[in-house]
Amino acid sequence: MLTRKQIQEKMGISFSMFEFYRRLDLIPGPVKTIRFKGKGSASYYDEKVIRDINTIKDLQKQGWALKDMKDLLSKKKSSTGSHISEALRLARRETEKELERITWRIVKKQLSVNKKTGKKILKLEIQEE
Repeated sequence: MLTRKQIQEKMGISFSMFEFYRRLDLIPGPVKTIRFKGKGSASYYDEKVIRDINTIKDLQKQGWALKDMKDLLSKKKSSTGSHISEALRLARRETEKELERITWRIVKKQLSVNKKTGKKILKLEIQEE
């Protein structure tokens, strides 16, 4: 088990970013909290939080928005618990199964060039088999 401060230091994130992830439910809450008389409390988190924060950072690098991560997690939460890494793994598995199930056949292809930008555009007409 790790304290929030240990996680923040290890992952290089601020207190506010950690709390923001928590409010969005992207990382689970503490597994244990110890209250001290008159001196506050200490919360301890499962070490899976490190994996979850790494997953969040990786997804952000790939262009995912935190809202999309939250939506993915809320859809998968019932079967995976509250770990974004597990939800993402399940979503990938479902996507791979769906791709295996679907076969496409290209019926027509057309290559054109955007006159303003000069970028090539490939248009495909596909038919599901």
